Amino acid sequence: MESSQRFPMPIRHFFLFAIFLQFAHSLSNAAITSLLRFFKFFIKALGVAFQCEPLVHAADTLPIVLGTVHKMLGTSGDTFEKYVVCRKCHSVYHFEDCINRRGFGGSTSKLCHHIAYPNHPQPSRRTSCDTLLLKTVRNKHGVSLQPFKVYPYRSVRDSIASLVGRPGFLEECEKWHVRSTRVPSSYMGDIYDGCIWRNFNSSSMLEFLGSPFCYLLTLNVDWFQPFERDVYSLGAIYLTIQNLPRNIRYKPENIILVGIMPGPKEASCNINSYLGPLVLELQEAWNSGFCVKSSQ
Repeated sequence: MESSQRFPMPIRHFFLFAIFLQFAHSLSNAAITSLLRFFKFFIKALGVAFQCEPLVHAADTLPIVLGTVHKMLGTSGDTFEKYVVCRKCHSVYHFEDCINRRGFGGSTSKLCHHIAYPNHPQPSRRTSCDTLLLKTVRNKHGVSLQPFKVYPYRSVRDSIASLVGRPGFLEECEKWHVRSTRVPSSYMGDIYDGCIWRNFNSSSMLEFLGSPFCYLLTLNVDWFQPFERDVYSLGAIYLTIQNLPRNIRYKPENIILVGIMPGPKEASCNINSYLGPLVLELQEAWNSGFCVKSSQ
């Protein structure tokens, strides 16, 4: 029985509290796993101390993996789509496109077919990458194929739907129309005074920014080291909404995290592959828009 209904209500409440704790304090999955392990040990210790066999049995079945907890509670959990990344050239693939399926249930990993210089005059420079994309992992369930590197990507459509569903968000995005400024017209006090904003808002662009629900996004790419004593860099791709007032524009809750580029070093040589899924979504948004529901 996979449902959380097999556990008493206080235990289910603890699982919900653990999920809330992670989001409220930006805790890692490893930290929540440690908390779940301690909770499992604590419940079993109580059962042994009070000689309660049902409690001991319940403790043995408690999950310690956050993904299992999300599945049992029916919560969303991880909303990122995971792409396979080539270790050599950083090309990005869908997982199902990386498998050579054979008869009798067997399968092998494909090789990266990216060609860095397809039009190079020297034939030797027009060869494909040919790097193995998936590794073979053995576990208690048998053998499976897993990516060497993963690129987590979250749909911009889903992110914007979450923002639009927040009370007051749409109103904040329209405040720039009636903003008051005390600086002379020859000075620029914000992005609204710049030539890019004015060009987008001209008649040649069909008054794009003057129309409701039309947003100007800024793409940001930053690399950071998540560990103090280890040289390992990760890259964050995120968007900011310039329609928002400056005092809330860069608050964490208003920033759209697009994806996390894997390390251990910066992949500036082929960052376009990571931007591919984002470009496709932005083209869709420009041509036909996103159909999202607002709770306002």
